[in-house]
Amino acid sequence: MPGRPRIASDEEIFAAVGDALSDTGPAGLTLAAVAGRCGLTASALTYRFGSKQELFLAFARDAATSVTRPFERARRTAANGAVESLHQALAELVRPVSRHEALAHHLAMLHLDVADPDLRAHAAEHQRRFHGCVEALLADAVDRGELRADTDPVALAHTVGAVYHGTLVIWAVDGDGDLVSRIRTAVDRALHPYRAERA
Repeated sequence: MPGRPRIASDEEIFAAVGDALSDTGPAGLTLAAVAGRCGLTASALTYRFGSKQELFLAFARDAATSVTRPFERARRTAANGAVESLHQALAELVRPVSRHEALAHHLAMLHLDVADPDLRAHAAEHQRRFHGCVEALLADAVDRGELRADTDPVALAHTVGAVYHGTLVIWAVDGDGDLVSRIRTAVDRALHPYRAERA
């Protein structure tokens, strides 16, 4: 008798979507390719999501929620303070796109996010949550004495976000060095004027 059909979790499916996007970009991604990565059939994936566009929407909705997880993990595991937690979280976020080809493909997905109103709404929520996580860690850094007491975490979070996203795009063009190290160096430079003397 044939075995029971495999049931994949949303987490497994969205991980497969991310991997497929890294390899092929949104134009080359197919439901069959995603299904094969998580042990499903294309028909099972179609039944569950309906279409490639609906799968992208579900993926974007999940990404907007799950962007907080690296920050939560870093808060629990980083032993060297809030600034190091920030570095750890940003490093976890960029590792999946630390190949030039992968980042190029994800930037192509960003084009869809900007062009499609439904995808753009999820991208905007992703950005709001990202900013909130960065702001919270910077506020912790102020409370811990790592950053000066007069530091404005809200304003500095905007600066860090601009540096982070800008460095991603610049690295996609010039490819100079390791992306994780490049992000750390750029963020450290942005934080340097605000560091407390004893930090």
